[in-house]
Amino acid sequence: MAGRYKQAPLIYMVARVHASAIPKLTSDQKAVLGQTMRALGYKEEVDSISQELGVNVALDNENNEESSIQVNQREFKRRAYFDDSKKNVFIFEKESGLIEFRTTAYTKYENVTNKIQSVINAICNDIPVCKDIIVREISLTYLDLIFPIRDRKISDYFRSKGDILPLSIFGVQNNNDVTNFGSIQVTRLVEANKRIVISLEQLPTNDKGLPTKVLPSHLVERESKFQMPVSVNIGNPDLSTLKKGHYALLTTESGTMLSLELQDLDFKTSSDTIHQETSSMFNELIDKKVCDLDWEFTKE
Repeated sequence: MAGRYKQAPLIYMVARVHASAIPKLTSDQKAVLGQTMRALGYKEEVDSISQELGVNVALDNENNEESSIQVNQREFKRRAYFDDSKKNVFIFEKESGLIEFRTTAYTKYENVTNKIQSVINAICNDIPVCKDIIVREISLTYLDLIFPIRDRKISDYFRSKGDILPLSIFGVQNNNDVTNFGSIQVTRLVEANKRIVISLEQLPTNDKGLPTKVLPSHLVERESKFQMPVSVNIGNPDLSTLKKGHYALLTTESGTMLSLELQDLDFKTSSDTIHQETSSMFNELIDKKVCDLDWEFTKE
């Protein structure tokens, strides 16, 4: 789709570089990383240390009974660099080798890939020990909150007229339940090394006609210091006209497997295919005539 929506339903986007463990940095290198991120506009540095518990149960194979339970505990360290708006952040997770970009102010795919590439280039240039980190996978996650406006129903926004919605599938769309909600998920292996997962949640509004939640559980940030402001565009400034109903959270996650050094990663080139696939799938799901009108499509 050449163009964009001025009132896009996309409220949250995450891009990840999954790599081998990030080398332990010296104090000087940590200072350099902070200076590098500051120079790129990410001035607020935030650290988080949390505990992660793992439980291993060893079985007595002869009697098929539990023989021992082992609890493992490890520290979970992350460092975040926020921009002034708090709507864009890079998060580094040393142990898992994760470099993550999150934004609640998404505009264009090219803008995101440029931000990511500038950070990758700067890290490799300023901290040479990071050059040969092996990149295993890159992934993109998009979250759209599709909210009916005016006299629309949530089904109006889908090409199938709602047949894809969980409550329609199971025949409980119009039941007189106190409340009802549902979710479905589809996984595609586009190629042996490329995957796309689409999740759709159909949720009830509250008594005022407003969303009851804006992030699916797996995207909720538990660490309060890392949480970001999320703006929800419901397309109608007059809240008194809203009424109870349903809305949808559409999550598209895609990834591609790689095996190259961080210094050789061209993020845009490597992610172009999965970006195009997810865009095509999104456009296949929605009723473009309705969405172009309500979300104000422009070719600018």
